[in-house]
Amino acid sequence: MIGIVQVDADKGQRLYQFTGDPQELSIITQGIDSVAYFTWLNDTTVALACLNNGMELYIYEVNNSQYVVLEKNIGRCLLREPLLGDMIFTRKSGDNVTLVKYEMSTGESSTYVEGLSGVDDYVFNKEGKLLASKEGKLFMCDPNGDQKWNEMADFSKTIGTFYRIAASPDGKRLAVVSYKGKRP
Repeated sequence: MIGIVQVDADKGQRLYQFTGDPQELSIITQGIDSVAYFTWLNDTTVALACLNNGMELYIYEVNNSQYVVLEKNIGRCLLREPLLGDMIFTRKSGDNVTLVKYEMSTGESSTYVEGLSGVDDYVFNKEGKLLASKEGKLFMCDPNGDQKWNEMADFSKTIGTFYRIAASPDGKRLAVVSYKGKRP
């Protein structure tokens, strides 16, 4: 199954899925037309970052098409923590970024780790450490260790500045979005 956010003819942004043919989409988010980002939390629950005067975090139950608004003014990063399965999302206040853990079993949120100033995009590696980029440099943080952001590599002279980041499931590859000039 593959999930995508599609902008429909009515300009609504909805979450769809398909299994084989991309032309055979089925809608997942009934009644929600403002999905910007998503991550699956389990087989029946998806976290959504929805555009509503800023971004709001929804927890959406697919089986009954019901949702709760968990938080307002979040960042675009939604992750599933690989070791425990909790949801991690970003809370922003100006350039200050905090990664917040939402425990599905208790419904409680708590600070997970402080993010890099001005950085919206984070990803887990297969060992459960966070990766992020800033000014063409790759940083890593162990949320279960010292929680400090350490520079891992400097790509500023080769790739240049990049911000979006994704890791392959086996942890051997990273995909980034680079840009020149002002950040898009």
